[in-house]
Amino acid sequence: MILINEIVQLQTLLRSVEPYPARTCPVPEMVLGASFFPGGQGLWYESSQAEIPVFPIGGVMIMGQDYYTFQGYEETLAHSRAGDANPDKGSKTWHHLLHFLDSVEITPQRCFFTNLFMGLRENGKPMGKFPGARDAGFVERCLDFFEMQVRVQQPKLILALGNIVPHYIARRADKLSLWRNCRKWADFDKSSPVVHQVIFQGMPEHQCSVVALTHPSMRPANVWRRWYQDKQGDEAEICMVKEGLAAVS
Repeated sequence: MILINEIVQLQTLLRSVEPYPARTCPVPEMVLGASFFPGGQGLWYESSQAEIPVFPIGGVMIMGQDYYTFQGYEETLAHSRAGDANPDKGSKTWHHLLHFLDSVEITPQRCFFTNLFMGLRENGKPMGKFPGARDAGFVERCLDFFEMQVRVQQPKLILALGNIVPHYIARRADKLSLWRNCRKWADFDKSSPVVHQVIFQGMPEHQCSVVALTHPSMRPANVWRRWYQDKQGDEAEICMVKEGLAAVS
């Protein structure tokens, strides 16, 4: 497997989140092809694993909560070993995410696809809060690693997927402080789901815009809840992201 230098760097830094809490485990082997970090490289492969993508320094960071269950990871790994450029076959997350990115004119090549919580769920469902979130020390180590990811990529725009991720990363940025007590989408939309010139504690020299978005896997069920300016639903989230892009262009 050919790994991009930045991914090698992140894999090395990933040791800092150890030990993994109960009901979670580290990723045994990295998936090759388009798959979120840490299960995969977090980069977009167009049509072949033989292609070597460019790490999108200064691009868009797309951050989910966590990767998969161990079983889901093994299924993805099997597709990867078969040579699939997109091993997450049938994934609702990828299906809806790629459609949304196209609607806001962000190419996947510009994105680093990653997660807040590292490791895998040992079992159970892939939805709901990551079991490792019950371990306060692990949460802080993952937030430290999040800031390491920001340092490596230097994203101009961060798209935080779902209503769990924004709540946690807000702990590390004063400009996101209103998000710390948000639980429902109505809370985020009242406090402003788009925040500019965000500075994270571990990256005081870097600024970016951050947008809180519906998780793609639940987008059809939840996006109607979103309001921004005078727009609702899909139009509201498109407006959010376009504003975020305009602020950093």
